[in-house]
Parts: sequence; structure tokens; C-alpha cells
Amino acid sequence: MANLRLRQILVEICSDLGSDDLEKLKFLLRDVTGSAKLEMATMAIDIFSAIERNKHVALHDGSYLAECFCLIGRIDLVRKLELDPRRVEVGMETDPRLLPFRILLYKISEDLSDKEFEQLKYHSSKALGIKRGQLQKVKHVFDLFVLLEKNLLISPASINVLKDMLKALNRGDLLELVVEYQAKYPHLIDGENNTDSLNINGATQTLESPVVDQYPSLPSRPQNGGPQTSEQSPMHVYEMNAFPRGFCIIINNNNFYPQSGFGCRVGSDEDAKMLDETFNKLGFIVRIQKDLTAKDMAAVMVDLSRLDHSKYNAVVVCILSHGGEHVVFGVDGVLIPIRDLTMYFRSSKCRSLADKPKLFFIQACQGNVRQRGINQTDLSIQPDGPSDLEESIPETDVVTVPTNNSKIIPDESDFLIGFATVTGYTSFRSRTRGSFYVRKLTENLIEYANSQDLISILTRVNHDVSTENIPAGNNYEISKQVPMPQFTLRKQLFFRPENLPRDGTVPQSAEGLRIISQSIEAVRTIAQPTDAPSQSGGK
Repeated sequence: MANLRLRQILVEICSDLGSDDLEKLKFLLRDVTGSAKLEMATMAIDIFSAIERNKHVALHDGSYLAECFCLIGRIDLVRKLELDPRRVEVGMETDPRLLPFRILLYKISEDLSDKEFEQLKYHSSKALGIKRGQLQKVKHVFDLFVLLEKNLLISPASINVLKDMLKALNRGDLLELVVEYQAKYPHLIDGENNTDSLNINGATQTLESPVVDQYPSLPSRPQNGGPQTSEQSPMHVYEMNAFPRGFCIIINNNNFYPQSGFGCRVGSDEDAKMLDETFNKLGFIVRIQKDLTAKDMAAVMVDLSRLDHSKYNAVVVCILSHGGEHVVFGVDGVLIPIRDLTMYFRSSKCRSLADKPKLFFIQACQGNVRQRGINQTDLSIQPDGPSDLEESIPETDVVTVPTNNSKIIPDESDFLIGFATVTGYTSFRSRTRGSFYVRKLTENLIEYANSQDLISILTRVNHDVSTENIPAGNNYEISKQVPMPQFTLRKQLFFRPENLPRDGTVPQSAEGLRIISQSIEAVRTIAQPTDAPSQSGGK
């Protein structure tokens, strides 16, 4: 992109950036423009001009700014730069232009509550010796991190103090981000960080006793399971009192393009119907999207994440498709990593869903290996003709996917991803009754949603699916399946449909559903294959 064209775009972007966006940009760009210039900047054009004067920054194509826009959740501005948001995201993971340490601090700051921020200020005063006069000028987490950097307490090569602070908050999810940074960039880390900072002598690097003991006001993060007292329960249960509860999007990929190499997923419509009925009863606004390409699926996630969820309690996404290890397929046969569908709902990208559960249920294979069972001749159930069980077909038309997608749960908390099967194995589906996983999931949700939390319900689902004997091979060979939920939920989640209005009619958000539908049509208009079947067509 020519510099003149880029400058024109940046001028247009200036009016799209609010004061909150500017503060975020100032923090992210500290390593590029210098603190004095940033502190004086009152408009976006001042920041852009400062970047342009740095000859080491590749401003010619806007990629440096694009990373900033991705981090602050302004994907629309990345597109205005005429860049592909997905490529920018991948670039940040593999070879970021921004300083990795700055990205780490930004991600941590975006997931801290106001109360936790105040607790970190207190910790900085009592444990780190920061003067009260300095802390009085600190109005945001960004300011606190900058202050710690100026006092040489944290840096790209020194992260022990940062780890101690997160330990003090009992934020293991954020501490994991620091550990990942340490593992990914070992060449940046001082040797001292090979040892836990709590064992290092030095007033600015350690405390004589664990921070949490000196800081009784710190809230203890909830542990899933275990008895809860009535006094503790408000801290450990997600709010679920809005009506509607939130959006539930069901992606039902049934009819795959002939050139995709995949067959029609007979029985998938039954799954969609069961999920539709179940989440409607649980108080969600349900929308089924049928036969989406990989780009369609990404477009739906982007626009779902951009809706205002502030008046809702949660969001649910159900994906019914062919799959591989940590990926699912669009009807065009193009794979999309599951983390590329969940990433749009991180707290930094979808602020209205921060501290709210984001639930994903994936009915797809996670590989092409069957879990074996015993021979059917040893069972009391004897098929004497065609039956639903005989029609259960494994979704074995998957490919081995050479991708590095071992990290499925996004960095931020409050996610749950319910997989129909464990990594590397197939899942099974009846042609007439739908998949075993979705059937047991919906049955247990309906039966226990008023009395048990979601994790307990999913444990029941694991039990029920794993006890099924599935004749899905030759010679009446028995196959088995066990689902695999993964989650970073920090509280218990009770759907409690008994608290919904008695008439059971869920109000619809016409505007939200219209936006989602339009996003798909826009993608299809741009990139519809010439030999693709119609969306209502057959195979």
C-alpha cells in the first residue's frame, strides 16, 4: 500500500477512534513512539504521525497498526487498512511486530476487574514499595504497568514481579499467559526467572510470606465442584437472570459440496432440532444457520461477537459438522481451527461478554480412530433387523490435519468447549435419531437444568454416552465414544429455566439476527464457488 493511500485511510480512521481506543493505542505503542510524545497526544493523528517518524516501524503497509486494532477489538479498522484480519492474527502469534511483552501486559489489563486493579495498587504500595504519591496518579491498569516499568520492576526480561501480582490475585488463568510468554520467548528472559520469585531474596522481587496471606481482602477464585456455603455462593455462580438469557447460534453443516470430499451428514437435522428446542426452553434466542462454508462460519462468529450482549447473561454456539483434530470443516471442505472461531469472544474483543460464560458445543470428529468395545455377541442387546443403532454411522470421512492447534481454550476465562469425543477419535451419529452426544446433551440439560450446574450435567452426559454400545463396524463390532468438555469457567453455571416467564415465549432480537444473516450473504456474494450447490440443495 502506497504511503499516500495509507495516510488517507489513517485520516479517515481518526474519526472512528474514541478516547478509550486512544488510551489503548498509547499503551500498545509505547515501545515505538516514546512516552513523551504519547503523553502529549490528544488525537489519533498525533499518534499516527509519531509512528511515521520512526523509521524502524513498517508503516508502509499498515501492518503494525493492524496488530493494535486487532488487540483492541477494532477488526473494522483492520479491514479499512485493506488487510486480512485473520492474517494479522496469525502474524501476531508467529512473528508479532508489537513487542510481545507489551501484548502480554495488554491482555492481562483487559481481563482485570476494577476491584482487582485497586488490589494491585495496594499490593504495589505495601509489597513493592511504590510511593503513595506516584500511585495517586495511577488511574488505569495501563498507568500501573507503566509505573512498574519506570521503577524497573517489570520488563520483557524480568517478569517475576508480574507473576507474584497475579498469584496474589489468585488469577491462575492470567498467570498461565505469563508462563506461556516465558516458554515462547526464553531468549528474552533473565536467568533469574528460572526460579520462582517467592524464593528470591530482595524486597522488590519477593515477599516474606505468600502475598495472599498479607492480603486478606483478595477474593479466592472459585474451584469447580465441591460444596459451597450459602455465604460463598454469590461469588461462585454466574448470573443467569436475564430474559432472554442470550443468543444461541446453531451451525448445521449437512450438505457438503461434491468437491469437498465429504458426504452428507444424515441425521444432523435431528441434532439441530433437539438443540433448537432445548436452548429455546432454557431461555435463549436461537438461530439455525444451515450449510456454511468456512468463511461463512467465521463471518457469523465475527458478527455475533460484535453484537451488544450487555443485557444478556451468556452466549451459546453449537457446531454440527465434519471435523478433525481441533478443527471443523465448512461445507466447501475448507478447515477452520476451533480457536479461530472462539477467539472473537475474548474479553478484549467482546467487552459486553466479559465475565460471562461463552459456551461452545462441537458435534464433530476429532480424528479418525474408533474407540473399541467388546463384541456384540457378548451383549444382551441383539439386533434382529434394521435399527437406529445399526444406522449409527461414524463420521470417519475426516483427514489428518497437520496443524498446531493444541491450545483450544482461549487465553481468557469463562469459556467452555464441549467436544463430542476425545482428541483423535471419531464421533457417531444415528441417521434417524441424530448424534449420541447431542441427544444425551439435550436430554440431560432438560432434565437437570433446574437442579444441577453445567459441569455436573456434562459429567452425566459423559457417563451416558460412554455406556452406549455402538455397532458401527463390520461383524457387529462394538465402538465406544466419550465426550470431552474443556473449560475455563470460574464459577458454577445454573440455567434455571424455572425462573423464566411462564408463557415460555422468548423475545427475539430481530436486529441482531438480521446482522448475522447479512454477514453470511455478504461473504457468499464475494466468494461463492461457481459449482457450489444451492443452500437448499442436496449433496
